[in-house]
Formats: sequence, structure tokens, C-alpha cells
Amino acid sequence: MFSDIVAPSKLFAPPTHAVLSSRSRCVFVANPLTAHSLLGIDSEVPTVPFNGHVDCLRLGADERNIAIASNDLIKLVDLTRGREIRNLSGHSLAVRALTPRWSSVYSWVSGSLDSSWIIWDSRSHPANILQGRTTGPVRCVELSPDDIILAVGTDSTLQLFDIRQRCSLKQFPSSTHGATFHPSQRMVATYGAERVVRYWCLDEFISIAMSDVFASEIRCARFVAPSCHGIDPVLVASTDECMKTLTSEPCETLATNKIGELKKVLNMNATPDGVGLICADPSAAVSYSVFSIEEILCGSTNAPVFSDDDDESLSEGMVVLTPRGNSPSDASFLSEAVTSAPVSSTFSFCQ
Repeated sequence: MFSDIVAPSKLFAPPTHAVLSSRSRCVFVANPLTAHSLLGIDSEVPTVPFNGHVDCLRLGADERNIAIASNDLIKLVDLTRGREIRNLSGHSLAVRALTPRWSSVYSWVSGSLDSSWIIWDSRSHPANILQGRTTGPVRCVELSPDDIILAVGTDSTLQLFDIRQRCSLKQFPSSTHGATFHPSQRMVATYGAERVVRYWCLDEFISIAMSDVFASEIRCARFVAPSCHGIDPVLVASTDECMKTLTSEPCETLATNKIGELKKVLNMNATPDGVGLICADPSAAVSYSVFSIEEILCGSTNAPVFSDDDDESLSEGMVVLTPRGNSPSDASFLSEAVTSAPVSSTFSFCQ
């Protein structure tokens, strides 16, 4: 069930960004930027010294730092000390995508509407250590778990770069607003304006599978590796109305969990034990709900089964929908075929 973490407000519009920190047991929400305890103890949440408009928000790999993009500027904030670390400037238009380097707490990647991406190291002067150009405004940037392959998404392309060798690997003509890497790094899943999930092989750099069309825009997607079920990782993709669990080869729907009405999904938090969704509603309230791994894999045994002929086509087999209400929930979860296009990217190596 959904549990409210931010009360309704008549002063502010519904939030547009949110990230969850398991380390701090809180959710950072914008706009405006505020932090809220998942345990109802707001006096224990980190202090974030920032009062401006937020265009993008991302936690560092160890969740001790947070990167805040406001227009073309990126601010790095130390959450343990509640102070600003450094400003990163180099883009000419708004930054709409951020991701941390998994191997270094000092390094980040950003993507901007100026059709460029930049790798930063906050210890360096200047901090801009590698820059690349894209075919259009950057909508997402994501790094593989080994920090080697960078996925850059635009409205019309997916571009893959080897940032260790500083070279372009492949470009595909596929709208990409979000990307997530398989834990084994053998594939990356993407979604965009076409409202489908596509899987790309990272060994042969080809498209290997595609989902049915979703009924509405896909907000987020994550791979989930169940800890004790002896199965391969599955992909969980969410719209504002429902959350689907998909296999990859072939791409089939395992289960569909209904989210509820009048909710906008802001972010997804995936662990081996379940998936959490941060949602906002028209009253500017923000809520959080955890779906257990059993629901992710099978749906609810008591849920009704239905198929909507006007909805997107579904894979063969039964689709189970788990209704979600608005009653409070316990916070104990804290325990825990596309052909390739010519590559048209350029790099600018910074000394």
C-alpha cells in the first residue's frame, strides 16, 4: 500500500523529481528541494543547502553526496556535513540527466539539452575531464556496473561509448529517454517515446528483443535480481498506471501490478527483496509503496485477471493485476528489429 511521506500542499505544484536514500532513510523531493524521512522523523534527515529550481537530481554511488542540476549548473552537496562541495559548469543549456561513476565518489556524468555529455572529476581543475557530442538534446545518461560503457539517450538515438578507451561503440536509431544495465552487463534495456522496452546485446551490439507497446509513457525501469528465487534478473518497467515485470529473451510479461489512479511515478527503487515506487498526485502529496518480490514475479493471487482490448497488446499467458490503495504501509522495507545508424558523435578530450 502507498504511504504518504509528503502531505498535500496548496502552495506548490506537484513535485517533478524524487530520489530515495536507503542510507539516510529519506526521500529527496523537488521542486522545491526538500528531504523527508521515511520513518516520520524529519529532524534526522540530511540538510541540503539549496533553494533554487531543480532540473535533475541524483545520489552518489555511496549516497553520501547528491548532485543537483539547476539550469546549466551542477551543484555537488555533501549530505553528511550539509554543505556544498563544488559547482560544475561547462554546459550551455539545462542539464537533464545525471549519473554517478560507480568506481569513484568524486566522478559524475551529465547530459544536457545542449546536445553534449560531460564526465566530471570534482578533484580536478578544471573538473571537466571528457566531453562528447550527441545527435540531439540528451535525455538520459547511464553507466554500466563496471564503469566502462556509457549509454547516452536522445529523442531519436541510443549511443554507446567506451569511456575507458574514449571511443564510440555503436549508435542505434531508437528514442531513448531512460536506460538500465543488466547486472551481468550482457545487455542494456532502454525506453523512450515509442512506449516500448528494447533490449540491446553488449557483446554483439544488436537489438535482441522488444516488448509490446505500453498504454502510456514509461516513467522508469530497473533490473531486479531476486535474492532467493534462483531465477535470472527480470526487468520492472512502470507507467503512471501500472508496473510490468518482463523477461528479456524472449521478452514476455510475467506480471502486471496496478499502481492506482491520479498518480505520477517519479522514481523507482529496486532491491533483491522488492521494488519501491515514489509517486506524486495532483494535490502535491508524495507517497511511497513497496511491491514484494512475490508480487513482482507473480502478482497477487487474489487480484482479478483482465485484458483490455483497447490497451496495449500483451504477451501470451495470464496477466495478474494487483490493485493498490492509499492506506499506510509499514516502513520496515528499509531493512532491507532495429538496424544500426551511422555514428555521428564527436569527442572533446580535456587535458
